[in-house]
Amino acid sequence: MSGNDGSLTGDGVLARTPRAAVVTAIAVMAALLPVLLLAACSPAAAPAPPAVTMSYCGVNLQVRPDVVLVVCDTNDVTARDLTWTAWGTPTATATGTATVDVCAYSDCHTGAYSNVPIRLIASKIVSCAGPKRAYSSLR
Repeated sequence: MSGNDGSLTGDGVLARTPRAAVVTAIAVMAALLPVLLLAACSPAAAPAPPAVTMSYCGVNLQVRPDVVLVVCDTNDVTARDLTWTAWGTPTATATGTATVDVCAYSDCHTGAYSNVPIRLIASKIVSCAGPKRAYSSLR
C-alpha cells in the first residue's frame, strides 16, 4: 500500500508527502514550545554595575589609571606606570614607580627627584553622581 496522503506504505513506513512534513514540523514545534516559553519568562539578567573608577585628585574619573598624584595639588609624589590587580573588587592593588620631589621635604634650590617602587591600595567603593562608582580611599 502506497499513499501520497501520509498513509503507511506496504512496509509500514510513512510515505514522504507534504502532509507528513507538516505533521513532523508541528510535532517539533510542540516539543520546543515549553522550552521557548520558559526562556521568555525567565527573569532577565541583572544589568552589569558600572565600572569602578578613580578620580585624579577629584576630577577626571578613570578606570585603572596609570598615573596618580599621591599628594593632590602638588607633584610632590606621583605614582606612575601603575599595574592594577583585582580592579573592581572591594580592594584593588597597584604597583609602579613613585617620583618623589625630594626638595618638597627638605630645603634645596636645584630640585631633586627620586624614583622608588610604590604599592597603592584603593578601597571603599562609593556611588557617585548618576550610575558611577569610584574608590574613595587610596593608601
